[in-house]
Amino acid sequence: MGKQENVIRLLMIEDSLDDAEQIVSVLRNGGIAVRPVRAESAEHLAQQLQSQPFDLVVVNPASKIVSIQGAADAVAKSGKDLPLIVLIAAATDETILNPYRDGASAVAIRGKSEHVHRVFRREFDNVNTRRNVRRLEASLRESERRCEALLDSSRDPICFVHEGMHVRANKAYLEMFGFEDFDEIEGSTLLDMIAPEHAAGFKDLLKKLSKGDKPPVKLEIKGQKPDGTQFDAVMEFTEATYEGEPCQQITFRQNVGGAIGDADTDIVTGLHTRSRLLKELDHVVAEAAAGKTDLALMMIEPDNFKSLLDTIGIGSADLLLADMAGVLREFADENDEVGRLSDTTFAIVVKRDSHDDTARRSEAMRKRFEDKLFELANKSLSLTVSVGIVMIGEKIANADAILGQATNKLKAAQAAGGNRIESFDPAAQDKADAEGERARLDEVRHALKNNGFILFYQPIISLHGADGEFYEILVRMHGAQGEILPSGF
Repeated sequence: MGKQENVIRLLMIEDSLDDAEQIVSVLRNGGIAVRPVRAESAEHLAQQLQSQPFDLVVVNPASKIVSIQGAADAVAKSGKDLPLIVLIAAATDETILNPYRDGASAVAIRGKSEHVHRVFRREFDNVNTRRNVRRLEASLRESERRCEALLDSSRDPICFVHEGMHVRANKAYLEMFGFEDFDEIEGSTLLDMIAPEHAAGFKDLLKKLSKGDKPPVKLEIKGQKPDGTQFDAVMEFTEATYEGEPCQQITFRQNVGGAIGDADTDIVTGLHTRSRLLKELDHVVAEAAAGKTDLALMMIEPDNFKSLLDTIGIGSADLLLADMAGVLREFADENDEVGRLSDTTFAIVVKRDSHDDTARRSEAMRKRFEDKLFELANKSLSLTVSVGIVMIGEKIANADAILGQATNKLKAAQAAGGNRIESFDPAAQDKADAEGERARLDEVRHALKNNGFILFYQPIISLHGADGEFYEILVRMHGAQGEILPSGF
């Protein structure tokens, strides 16, 4: 969350200006940044709600400006999602329950600073969470709308199947089988599109999928149109959801003349292409967001590749990359996806391996490259690789963030001399951050006990000629490396 988003825009209903300033002071002393506005009347309250964005509304139950119920009604009339916090003088059954009956979201005890801090932070976090959910829902609807448009305009025949039944199909799919409208096949079984000689095997596959088994990436099969015409095809399976239900997205590629091109395979190495790898990474991210563990991304590059080219010549570069791909296959299990991200960058999407096993496997792979002699153009060549690993979990369930961290770790390994592995584990990072926070807190406590703070001040001159003298007071903390600015503590 950015600095600006951490500032609470506070609308206060408080008769006394001094009492309002006291609450603001309590919040700021607790490290809560606020930008307060005080309502001076019921009309002013309504005007402020309509004209300015706020995060919280705080009410004194003894206020004669607006009652708690009046404030709740004004907030409801504005149509805004604003928590209403009531500051009570003391806690009794009546002072706690009555505000909730009148429409309050929370109650805080005015004289208990820690309670005030906790209530304000909780309500601020809650309203921000609701706002983020609404933004994400809007973004999801927009993404779904775009996906629908892309699906309809795609030249690839695509259908969505739930429990073996059609739930969606695009125009190319309908044309492939000779239908004019999806209504003609909605709710019909996919088995109707399969030639009889392949129907039994395909039916077994559907049963396995219904039990949660993983689908094959590709399946060569004979399709059949309603008129009985058959054709060779390749079916590509992708796990998906449609209208909230888990299903299979199936892409049909007609096999003309018994041969079909494979856009997912890199010609040089025989590994997956970048687009296929990114698609698999998106699936892993979705699993991580749902709480799945034992997921990781390895990013691998040969060290000093340009100097290697000087030795073997650019004409042998593809042969070297193909041999490297062979080594990568040795260390990929059946659940992994291995591919080529760019010219000399490889990646392995790990799907069913613990983080410790992933680390051990990557070390064995690094050692294998270090020990292996590559035979190219009558020359023997040795090379080393650097590896960047990201352990994928719920806290880093974002494809861009995962690729960015893997790239950073790969570069760090290369900058340290290569032939090494650098890993990013969000859990370990959280632990390191917590230790850093404790160290900073100990430093602040030490400064408080040992007079380690110093004040600076400077005059502020009014450009409009206002009367009086004004000064800005600044605080610094003495640290081991010199003075530390407020942003550091």
